[in-house]
Amino acid sequence: MISNKQKLLASTTSYCFTTLFVLLLASVAAAKIIYVPNDYPSLSAAIQAAQEKDTIRVAQGKYLERVSLRPGIILEGSWDSNFTKRDLAASPSILGGSSMGGFSVLGANNTVIDGFVITGGKAPLIAPDAPIGPGIFASGITITIKNNLIMANNAAGIFLHTCNAKVISNIIIDNGQAGIFLEKNTSALIQGNKISQNLAAGIRVGDNVLSAINVSNNVLDNNKRAGINAAWATGIIRNNIVYENGHAGIRAAVSPMLIANNTVTKNVLAGISIGEPPLDGTSGGNKEETKTPEIKNNIITHNGEAGIYSNGSGYSHNLLFANNKVNGFHPDFLWYTRLQFGGYEDIVSLEKSKHILADPLFVDPAQHDYHLRPGSPAIDSGDPDVTFNDKNFGPSLGADINDMGAYGGPFTIAEARPVNLAPVADIELPKNPLYAGDKITLNGEVSTDPNGDELSYTWYMLDKPVGSKANLSANSKSKTKLACDKGGTYRIRLDVTDRWGFKSSPKTITLRVDPNKPPTAKISKQMEPVNVGDTVKLSTYDKKKQNGDELKFFWSFSKKPPASKASIVDASAAKPTFVMDTPGCYTVQLRVYNGKKYSEAATSHICSRQSRFAGQRIVPDEYPTIQSALDTAEPNDQIIVKAGTYKEKIIVDKAVDLIGEGWPVIDGGGEDNNDATVFICYLDNTSTGKMEGFVVTGGGSGIFGHGLQILNSSPEIFNNRIRGNKHVGIGIHGHKRFTEKTRIHNNFIYDNAIGVSHGLGTYGQVYDNTIYNNKVTGIGVRGLSKPTLRGNKIYDNYVGIGVREEAYPQIENNEIRNNIVGIAINPGAANAVYAEEENRIKIRNNSVYSNEQCGIFISSLHRNGIVTQGNVIRDNNTSATPRNRSGGAVVGYPHESLSDIFLHNNDIRGNNGKDIQQFKAIASSYGEIGDSKNRRPF
Repeated sequence: MISNKQKLLASTTSYCFTTLFVLLLASVAAAKIIYVPNDYPSLSAAIQAAQEKDTIRVAQGKYLERVSLRPGIILEGSWDSNFTKRDLAASPSILGGSSMGGFSVLGANNTVIDGFVITGGKAPLIAPDAPIGPGIFASGITITIKNNLIMANNAAGIFLHTCNAKVISNIIIDNGQAGIFLEKNTSALIQGNKISQNLAAGIRVGDNVLSAINVSNNVLDNNKRAGINAAWATGIIRNNIVYENGHAGIRAAVSPMLIANNTVTKNVLAGISIGEPPLDGTSGGNKEETKTPEIKNNIITHNGEAGIYSNGSGYSHNLLFANNKVNGFHPDFLWYTRLQFGGYEDIVSLEKSKHILADPLFVDPAQHDYHLRPGSPAIDSGDPDVTFNDKNFGPSLGADINDMGAYGGPFTIAEARPVNLAPVADIELPKNPLYAGDKITLNGEVSTDPNGDELSYTWYMLDKPVGSKANLSANSKSKTKLACDKGGTYRIRLDVTDRWGFKSSPKTITLRVDPNKPPTAKISKQMEPVNVGDTVKLSTYDKKKQNGDELKFFWSFSKKPPASKASIVDASAAKPTFVMDTPGCYTVQLRVYNGKKYSEAATSHICSRQSRFAGQRIVPDEYPTIQSALDTAEPNDQIIVKAGTYKEKIIVDKAVDLIGEGWPVIDGGGEDNNDATVFICYLDNTSTGKMEGFVVTGGGSGIFGHGLQILNSSPEIFNNRIRGNKHVGIGIHGHKRFTEKTRIHNNFIYDNAIGVSHGLGTYGQVYDNTIYNNKVTGIGVRGLSKPTLRGNKIYDNYVGIGVREEAYPQIENNEIRNNIVGIAINPGAANAVYAEEENRIKIRNNSVYSNEQCGIFISSLHRNGIVTQGNVIRDNNTSATPRNRSGGAVVGYPHESLSDIFLHNNDIRGNNGKDIQQFKAIASSYGEIGDSKNRRPF
């Protein structure tokens, strides 16, 4: 039986549900759709009639009125006249603003603005020159702005003040200030927009109270200032494409801020620039917020200043390439590395931070297609933490590990994949003939996938010789090893499969392994020069057997002096002899036979201590190679080298005169190693050898790769052509005691990476040379060196004279012209000591003119004392698009200078309006260098 209480409860519950249902019906009924101009002739009239949650649909047409929204309204534009479909391009609804000026649209709380052309923001009639009149203005509200074309407004395209905003999928172009300006604790999601050609930044966060932003998947290009200037924001900037903006690509200052997976290219200043945190007592900031923003997984290329400028911290796993106008530099050069990072970093720190310096291999950068090509070094090279893994294939390529740039990581927008094509299996084979007993590696990494997908590998042994026990070391890795234990035929197959299961056609190779490996002939080197009349004892390394086979020996002369009648005694023995009967060089040849095959011939040059001409060694008439003449030379001998090309690397370990006749070429081969073509190392400061009349080329690309390397020696190097060396043309290294008498003069030094380099405390003089067209610097000075550089003509290099670390060059009476930078004084060590007057850099009486960026640049981080006196610094800063770090003399960058700098009696004028630039702290200027008025640093 039901009690009265239960009946009352049931009745009350039924009433409540009924009432709630009626209210919901009323609410739904209240959310109506209003059509303009069908229901109301103007948009303003429709807004006045609308209630919260109403939708106003606006047909195509031009509406010249100031639009002030009411809370909760959804505004939909670009309907056709029949209200059957929407198309912003075909049937635009244009909000043209009021003839009285001001904003075009005023937002209200919880409103949505969707699908309009918003172009009516103007300066007010009462102040026609005022920089106000945004397209959309919103203050203290929650607002959504999506799918609009916001263009040609007098001020910002969108102005957000203390808002909670979503700005999604708009085109924001050609506005008079920033594309989007936000300030004072605004929280904004800015996603999927095209923001271009605005007269300030694409996105700017301003004022002195921090805002919070999520800027994702936008394209920001050709804005007059920064692409994104987020100096007053925390948050996230990721998966954006930022290119060709007039200042930095991305600027930030405050943490927490993650700048990840952006592609930033061809911006005028730095790609990503981190300033001093703009926090003070009014900002609401705290100590935690002043940490450096985190920069990772970005691709940063071809930006005018540094790739990343972040005071040397806060970044890892980025790809940088050709920033600071260094396209074509070999990335192993420290100059290249530091120019990518605003003066910071070296090879060791670069490896620790997992950066890559390489061409990212964009699909078509000329057409702004920044997708990665298969094989790009950015694929799978981002931070391997799983939180950064790729999720959308395409546009991502390779495995799950993060792809650097805008098309990698978990937040890139999914794209339709192109037709999946079959991968192509391939195997890199050993280059040398194969013999029984050889162990080889078969490399499947040369297999390719046209779509850039990750590949898996499957190896098969199809056939092997009878009796062979050989197996492949791995069946499912990219590389496998094979020990060829028997002669005969081995057949190997490789299949590769892409991440979607599409398998390649099989790649099958046949390896033919010779059961009989030929012997190797080796002649023991003569350790000392031989006198005429001595009996020369020859010897082979392998006296009796090789690989278990008995050996037979066949010795002969391939060349000997014309007057010699020498013959080899016991020419079939392991240790034959001959008597050196006349001065000159004897070329001995050895072949060995193991009963099955003959070896290739081995050759040795055995030269007499005496020469045919007293004090002279003539190449190639008397000595077949330059090194063979050097090996037998006495101190102070002349090595006379006739015209020709000598493909050798020579070591000069005694004070001799090397004299070229007819411009002989010494070519070291230009390999990717640390070898020098000519290495002078006789460790003597009392004797001075000479070198004249040569072309020296083919030095290696490594850090010690030089055309001519001088170590702790004092030669005179003059009238040579030092060209085409991958790293340094002439490198001088060593202690003052051994190098102070070095003289490098009257040479042509060109087409190297660095013309002349000094390090390890070297002294000496470099004078009257012509040094041009070197990729990095004409003359470089580092490592406590103090050379005198005078009277040189230095032109068409990237940097004419460059100084880094602690060094004290004396730069006098040089002509330095038509470089990018004439003289650059770059960072020194933090604990520099320069109290002594003699340890000051002196730049005196030079003519520094017509350099593209600046005449003299002195970094803020350099601490050496510097005296600049009596120089003519004119007509520099010649670029058609001058950079901020430009002028006649630029002192201090990126902060105020830490050096004691003195400018005395210099003629500094005509430098395109910027004669002396004294840079002030980045916290106040954000990279802007003012004019020279009242900033002269003396």
